[in-house]
Amino acid sequence: MEVHLAAAYAVTAKAMAAPAMSPQESGAQEMGLVAEVACVLTVSGRTAGALLSEAHELTTALPLTLSALQAGSISWQHARVVVDETVNLDPAGAKALEANFLDPDVVNPARGCPAGELVPGRFRHKARA
Repeated sequence: MEVHLAAAYAVTAKAMAAPAMSPQESGAQEMGLVAEVACVLTVSGRTAGALLSEAHELTTALPLTLSALQAGSISWQHARVVVDETVNLDPAGAKALEANFLDPDVVNPARGCPAGELVPGRFRHKARA
């Protein structure tokens, strides 16, 4: 739920903001958004920025990961691992990595125990491999 709320707030705040006239103004708007989320959640700006970034990725590019997170089959740490490991992949590669661990109908799934049953550090290792 927090992921959906963070992503929806970011989209709404950007839609309500006046168009940025310069790169500096755009950066200031982004910093203001992060600061607002940090203040509401009483976390650091860095944590709030990471949450907004991860929420955006989960709601736009990683539907299987978001579904597994909502179902409770993976933890927030597992979802963060998927986001981290797919950030430098093209969309097809990200979908393939996500499907390998989270799609029950994939032809050649990852071996071993399900992603949610692995310790997040071990899951990160398997995702990198």
